[in-house]
Amino acid sequence: MKQQRRTGWFIVLFVGGFLVAGCGDSPSRHRAGSDTPVSDDLRLVERVLEGTVGFYARVEGGVPLEVQGYGLVVGLAGNGSSEAPKVVRDRLVKEMGRMGIGDVRTGTSSISPNKLIDDPDTAPVIVRAVVAPGAPKGVLLDVAVSALPKSQTRSLDGGMLYLTELRAHSFGSGSAKQSRGLVTAKGPIFVNPFGEGDDAMMIGRLRHGRVIGGGETVEARAIRLVLRQPDYRVADVLQKAINSQFPERRDVAVAKNPSAVEIRIPQDRNMTYTDFIQRVMHLYVRRGAGTAELKARTLAKLITEPNAPYEDISLIWEGLGAQVILPVVRKLYVSADPAIAFWAARAGARVGDASAIEALARLAEISPEYRIAAVGELGRTGSLAASPILNELLNDPDATVRIAVYEAMIAGGLAGNIARYDVDGNFELHVAPSKGRYLVYATRTGKPRIVLFGAGLGVNRPVFFSTPDDLVTINANAADATLSVYRRVGRRKRLSDALEVAPDVKSLVLAMGRDATQRPDRSFRGLGLSYSQVVGVLYRLCEGKLGKKVPADFILQKPDNIDRIGIRRAPVGRRDRAVKP
Repeated sequence: MKQQRRTGWFIVLFVGGFLVAGCGDSPSRHRAGSDTPVSDDLRLVERVLEGTVGFYARVEGGVPLEVQGYGLVVGLAGNGSSEAPKVVRDRLVKEMGRMGIGDVRTGTSSISPNKLIDDPDTAPVIVRAVVAPGAPKGVLLDVAVSALPKSQTRSLDGGMLYLTELRAHSFGSGSAKQSRGLVTAKGPIFVNPFGEGDDAMMIGRLRHGRVIGGGETVEARAIRLVLRQPDYRVADVLQKAINSQFPERRDVAVAKNPSAVEIRIPQDRNMTYTDFIQRVMHLYVRRGAGTAELKARTLAKLITEPNAPYEDISLIWEGLGAQVILPVVRKLYVSADPAIAFWAARAGARVGDASAIEALARLAEISPEYRIAAVGELGRTGSLAASPILNELLNDPDATVRIAVYEAMIAGGLAGNIARYDVDGNFELHVAPSKGRYLVYATRTGKPRIVLFGAGLGVNRPVFFSTPDDLVTINANAADATLSVYRRVGRRKRLSDALEVAPDVKSLVLAMGRDATQRPDRSFRGLGLSYSQVVGVLYRLCEGKLGKKVPADFILQKPDNIDRIGIRRAPVGRRDRAVKP
């Protein structure tokens, strides 16, 4: 079976290295500095990439950048600690002073930075994030938060990170030379809910969390293309070819000299920075009568070769444009080889071919290997023609498929049938129509969202439920028409007034997550729980250790690598999984 994705081949070529003298020359048949002939696979990749931006230049600054700093988490209800090396405390005091804490002009003269750090409701923390290559100013990103090593902080759950600056610098002693601030971070902390509070391994996990979408870049990260062989003419050709792809921003590429072309990633493009770089590096830059058409036909032959670099070919087709490639790729939509059919249809869909949507829909229905990828591309089109197949796949028995369909519909603006509720700006609750088994899905990257698959998901009664830390209690007898829901408040764990809530999961989530503001009749709108705490309650209601109280599987979104930054060992405890009935 052919591999679904063969990506990043041009990076391999960059490392191996081959020089070109001009737009018409071919690469060496040997690796640079070696008499060893290249492999057949590598030679095939060279033929595919010949004439593209990546053929003539390499990316400089095209790797992720780790940034980090120290911050303060508040609102820990006695679970914090004040232990911190002097250099860390001094830095926190300085940063809080710069933000106006302890200043009469900000109304905080009664709260000194040192007093705030010493409060058991707060904890000094390490904050880390990764900035994508070329990320423009103002981009939101997730940040990882960890209690300081050897501190007595028990849990970051329910905490709020104060505004923190993150820099690219050595993190060892805290006194290393630092760069200027590249990212600011703040917001509520999300802690992985898997596990129980009396589990020693889980206690360690509670000391780590993330702020979903809580980081923001304060300046753009520059990237540039470095020509393999300096040449004014080649630099000019690359600049014009790249800018022609982005006519709304003529300054995306600027040839600075014969060796380098500066790249400025448009902030308003509907693509990730990795997607942008991939697209730029695969642009075909040779011009002349029939050259683009010849390249399109050549790629159609090369994609049938064993071990063909499918994504590289598809990306080059995409850059060539609809007029050039549609007469070629449409013939491949019906290929018996699903790899060829998918990558051809992907290129066609991305240049606006409606018939490519039909091909992707067919693959989403019949191809196990390409179902998820086809679903993603259907959503990416944003076409109403993709809605019927996506809505039907919301009923798929495979939870992974249903989640992929939901994400595709949200990303493509095709979620008209999905009910959405803003929970006082704290997170979003979505209800997706689905005839499959009930499913609860929670995100932990991008935007905090709880998704219920299937309307009418209820809470089984009788129920007497309490979280391991006794934060939330839910109580109802079998004949009760409502659930009584209340929480513990503050360091003294005072009981809140009980909310009477309809016995369905949608109403329960809204009641738990809404702010604890009073109505005119003095009743409260909600319990003011954080997103992390609400997700933790749902997980335990679905898990059914003492009997499932919510008849649904629970799935937590797979993590990206942000949780692993700076952690030398894998976190202990239960792996993320769908909880079985």
